[in-house]
Amino acid sequence: MSFKRFLILLASVLITAGCKVTDSRHAEYIRKTIALDSLDVKGRLSWVESPPTAPDAVGIHGTPGDWTAWRGLMQIPKIKNQHFMAFDRPGWGESKIDHQDVIPEFDRQAKILAQALARLPARRPVILVAHSWGGPVALALANMHPELVGGLVLVASPADPMVSEPRWYHRIADNIVIGSLIGSALNRSNQEMLTLADQLCLLVPKLANIRQPVVIVQGEKDWLVDPENAFFMQERLTNAHVKLYYNSEANHFIPFNQAGMIADAVEWILGLQPQQVAISNSQPF
Repeated sequence: MSFKRFLILLASVLITAGCKVTDSRHAEYIRKTIALDSLDVKGRLSWVESPPTAPDAVGIHGTPGDWTAWRGLMQIPKIKNQHFMAFDRPGWGESKIDHQDVIPEFDRQAKILAQALARLPARRPVILVAHSWGGPVALALANMHPELVGGLVLVASPADPMVSEPRWYHRIADNIVIGSLIGSALNRSNQEMLTLADQLCLLVPKLANIRQPVVIVQGEKDWLVDPENAFFMQERLTNAHVKLYYNSEANHFIPFNQAGMIADAVEWILGLQPQQVAISNSQPF
């Protein structure tokens, strides 16, 4: 294989390892931004939301990506009738971090997102809907600020450090020469992927603290996030009401090609009554 063909292959693999980055100008949604000036980072956090009422659900995208990972979900009637808020995670889309490309630590990202959620008018708990790398951020947020989170939908999300080590193409892309050739977005994504397993090691002991209802959505044909992660979460979320939706035909890109599965999961959590929230780790969705 020639060096040029290798670079093309590497770039295509890294691009498909996350979510698409696309134009965020959509007239039907409202763009909002807050300054980040009271934390250990400076910059701005931005998101897109449907017409302004207190949100029922909040989207946290993977890597690389932006809020448009949830555009298909936001068009589904059962979600369109709810209020949905879709973040650009710190370092992505319109969310800019001064003097830093990305923030590859789950807890730091969670603190930043919590700053926005705490400012919501009604301040009622929301459902966090997270894809891929965004899943651990959602779990960290639920652990740190349970008063802000009423439930979680985790889609193709990593959790087990043992099956989430950096792959060969992540290590190659960390080379300064290769990195200069693949572009800013892929470099930022690679920074997040290189720290993933170490960050999961810090997160795993906290999973037992999660007490909100959780739906895990996983495709068997996911070649980017090992499907074993779904079973790992199911076992470790010992104090949560957990539903596992395991689809034998789905791949990693469920928000883009099977968003209805996510809408069903959100609807299930919204339909839970307080007396129904009990520990249940084995029933299929």
